[in-house]
Amino acid sequence: MNCSLDHLHFRCSNLQDSVKWFKETLGAEERFKAEVRGNPLVGMALAGTTFLLSAAPLQTPNVTGSSSSSSNYGLWHFGLKVPNLEEAITYLKSKNVKITMEPTLLPGGVKISFIEGPDDISIEIIERAS
Repeated sequence: MNCSLDHLHFRCSNLQDSVKWFKETLGAEERFKAEVRGNPLVGMALAGTTFLLSAAPLQTPNVTGSSSSSSNYGLWHFGLKVPNLEEAITYLKSKNVKITMEPTLLPGGVKISFIEGPDDISIEIIERAS
């Protein structure tokens, strides 16, 4: 199968607060607003990736073909690559972002850390060895 990432989609408890957080904290750009099946949707761009934020209700008709209707399952985390992990974490701390895992060195020189976004979205911050 030949594929590439098209987008990530997150359900938000407060759409406006989530849009603001991604803009002000990570520098995401708002690209469009729409309404899908009566639910507001905001398209954003971050690090070359499109992601969608919606205020969809927690219980929606099953449109994915999945056997589960729970909104608590799905995306575990997404990763953002940075040139300097320590600088990135210092910046995020200055924005009062919750650090859920302090910077950690992995085998091969990869450094990772995790932060918490709106609605408990887990975001990995990663610095790969050059």
